Amino acid sequence: MLTQMHVCLFDIDGTLIDSGGAGQRSILHMLEEEFQVSAPVEGIPTAGRTDHSIMVDLFEYFNIANTSENRQRFEQGYLNLLADKLKEHQGRVLPGIREILDSLSRQANVDLGLLTGNFEQGAK
Repeated sequence: MLTQMHVCLFDIDGTLIDSGGAGQRSILHMLEEEFQVSAPVEGIPTAGRTDHSIMVDLFEYFNIANTSENRQRFEQGYLNLLADKLKEHQGRVLPGIREILDSLSRQANVDLGLLTGNFEQGAK
């Protein structure tokens, strides 16, 4: 007899955690450090978008060449700041998430996963 499997996929920010805006603050800080730009970026939406698409829009907004080197600088600079910004801005696991994940992970017919637009290291 075949067992029916279920897959539960979760987004990260706003679903599993509240980052307190740490991602956006990390991007702004990184832009200043890596690319020496510090203009407001309110016109660039970030909610629900992939990190890569946000990066591409920021490059265009600030007239930064979209090269492999700059993409690597952006991602690495962002990731270097993210953990500290999460601590500073009181990133937290949302209520009930630990219990839900614990319960689901004990079920043999349930696989859990992340479905996110975050850079891979940022998601970890």
